[in-house]
Amino acid sequence: MRFAYEPFQFANGEDNPPGGLLMDCPNCGVYNPDERTICWRCDQELPKPKPPKKKLDPAARQRRMWIIIGIVLVIWILLTWLLPMFLGGGPTP
Repeated sequence: MRFAYEPFQFANGEDNPPGGLLMDCPNCGVYNPDERTICWRCDQELPKPKPPKKKLDPAARQRRMWIIIGIVLVIWILLTWLLPMFLGGGPTP
């Protein structure tokens, strides 16, 4: 009797834990511990795990929002007030 390989599923429905530490061989699908660089079953090189992305802290996110608002405000002032004044499209007396 043959058994099909089924990868382990965590409670959240993903193949890897939240930190992404488990490494399955892309060639044969066998679990390999983190410290291994070559699959113990098929001797193929394992891909290097990607480090998790850094999230911006709330202060940096808020600072970025205010910079964008400032840039939009400057563009709006240029387009609605200064550009017509330089092009001579101002109000006529």
